[in-house]
Amino acid sequence: MNGQRLNQLRRQAGITMTELARRSGLSQGYISRLEMGQSTPSLRVLARLAQALGVPLAILLNEPDRSLLSQQAGAVTYPADATPEDRAILEALPRLNKRHKQGLMTIIEGILEANDERGG
Repeated sequence: MNGQRLNQLRRQAGITMTELARRSGLSQGYISRLEMGQSTPSLRVLARLAQALGVPLAILLNEPDRSLLSQQAGAVTYPADATPEDRAILEALPRLNKRHKQGLMTIIEGILEANDERGG
């Protein structure tokens, strides 16, 4: 991800760094480091930023990353440490409609927030 791109998208959305931090659940300092290119976000962080900005995740990716995504579109790939549960979830995603995916994201975010509050 290009930090300048994040800054541009945030400004286009008309929101401050503080508001993006609130919407994404990330710290303002971390977002500042991302925008200055001093930190590299995980895919999870990119997904949170994309949702907070109301843009598709691919918009936040660099050109080589977008290229890789389009080459793999439709192909389910698994991380080396994927469990059978991970694989089942990944295989089910393409069969969900937009409303179901939004509901699933709400559930996932709730689980992650609860996990973060418990400290891991």
